Amino acid sequence: MQMTSPWSPTSKSREELLKTTPIIGGNCFPCIVRLVDIEINPENPRQYRQVVVPASMEDLYVYWKDMDTFQVDGNETDEKSRMQFARKVAAELWQESWIAGIPESETIFCAACQQPL
Repeated sequence: MQMTSPWSPTSKSREELLKTTPIIGGNCFPCIVRLVDIEINPENPRQYRQVVVPASMEDLYVYWKDMDTFQVDGNETDEKSRMQFARKVAAELWQESWIAGIPESETIFCAACQQPL
């Protein structure tokens, strides 16, 4: 399932934008995603949007390691570590649900962008 971000301003070329980090996490997408393409706005060449797909679980783990997120293994005994591990498991389940896909009839609304994806 492909998703697109809203149009964003840029001073870079499409080629430069494609060289950015291929794994993306942020407010525009409901899960961690992999960059597939960059579209330049035909009406305004100084705007672009990202075309993405949900990142694989392997990509997710690399992203978390790079971002130093969820670096717990579940063996910790203190409450804070147990809560962090529970959040990690929930995030894994969330990512797996996006990888599995959603029905074509569903509309995904991006609260951060205030528009459907």
